[in-house]
Amino acid sequence: MKRTLILLLAILIIFTGCSNNNETVDSTKDSSAEAQQAKRIEAKGENKAQEVVNNEQPEKSSKPEEILTCKKDDPENQENKLPQDTGFIDPFNNVKLEEGNVTIGNENFNFKFIKEANYENTAATLIGSSENYLLFHNYNGVLSYYDKKIPKKFVIDEHINIASISPDERYIIYTKNAIKKEAFYYLDLETFEKNEFDIYLHDNHMEAIDMAIKDGLVYFIVKETDSGKTSIHYTALPSYVDNYSKTERNSSIDINADKLFLFNNDVFAFNKDKDSFEKIIPNNPTESFIKITSEDVTELFGFDYADDSNWVIGVKTKQDESVIITPSEKVKCYEAAMKTTLFDDNFLLINDNLSLYLFDLTNNESSLIKSDITDYFVIKNRIIIQTNNGEFLELSNGQL
Repeated sequence: MKRTLILLLAILIIFTGCSNNNETVDSTKDSSAEAQQAKRIEAKGENKAQEVVNNEQPEKSSKPEEILTCKKDDPENQENKLPQDTGFIDPFNNVKLEEGNVTIGNENFNFKFIKEANYENTAATLIGSSENYLLFHNYNGVLSYYDKKIPKKFVIDEHINIASISPDERYIIYTKNAIKKEAFYYLDLETFEKNEFDIYLHDNHMEAIDMAIKDGLVYFIVKETDSGKTSIHYTALPSYVDNYSKTERNSSIDINADKLFLFNNDVFAFNKDKDSFEKIIPNNPTESFIKITSEDVTELFGFDYADDSNWVIGVKTKQDESVIITPSEKVKCYEAAMKTTLFDDNFLLINDNLSLYLFDLTNNESSLIKSDITDYFVIKNRIIIQTNNGEFLELSNGQL
């Protein structure tokens, strides 16, 4: 009998318009507070949204817990095994072509190896991707990028800390860390001008650990080396400074987080103390967006959001389980999941112990895309994969 997974009831609460100090609606508060509503999404094997007012709990469903079967695409000896145990065959093992098409599960993909982006003599890690650029950080601290349009690689700077490509592909933003400051630089990809544009000074030794860029404002998380405390700060690109007040640019938020997410032109962070995704707004309290109440979370390894009916969250639990949560179900087929994102309305992508899988949400079927990867990124309908041997593979179920 194929391995079955029992779908535990999961309740993820989406709050809109609530500060982080007001995560539940208290019936003793004034009438304006009583009018606030929160959308509750229950993952019970079906899409179901229900409005909750004044902290009233919905009636428990009498529907039996749904049993999920995580089916495998390798027909030989698949019973009672997880994806990482099955000896899936890498569909690219015997591929000699630089481009072509391949069937993964029931889906047909066009593929192309991006030979010009390979680093043969230097270990360079893919740290970012956009429609036209790949961003690399090698182990010597050198920052470089690959321009698909030309196609060529270019070195930007050395001794860098973190870097990111702006959503409009106009800038590459990066930092250089010193003991008492974090210096911010930009490369303008239209003029190729490179400049330092801000310095974040701090009393204790800190370093920036992640950043996101929204409308010319750079959100960045800094971590204090000794205490491990984290906080979010802001700086504006030179041409956007007048769009933000000095108060907004100088504000900060103390939050236990290590990753920023940009969806629908809003920036979010996962608050580890509250198991909640917080919408980050300069000089304002954070707004609780999604709260995980069904799992004891120790680590977040994935979050992707398209709309209220299409999102995915990946967490590690105190029981050391990898749990992938969607609006309709939980998936526990992967023992060492490291990253998960949406591919489209029908598929998830899951990096499980450095093997990339395509998970069919309709059939609960897991299919291997590529083994021995370092990371992947999704840009529109394209998947960019870096392999352990330094190759770069691009796939799409549309046109490349």
